[in-house]
Amino acid sequence: MNRVVDFAKRRLGIDIQKEKYAYDLDEQYGWMAKAKIPDHWVATTCGYCSVGCGM
Repeated sequence: MNRVVDFAKRRLGIDIQKEKYAYDLDEQYGWMAKAKIPDHWVATTCGYCSVGCGM
């Protein structure tokens, strides 16, 4: 029964799924999506061309 109610809430746009889309404070970069906070940050390329020119 609970699954049916949850499904109906999502379909009607009432449930905002706050657990899934919660924010948290990352020590290095500030507020960001809790699901996206890594265990540790690593240096990498910018992603524009992925060559690693140091731009």
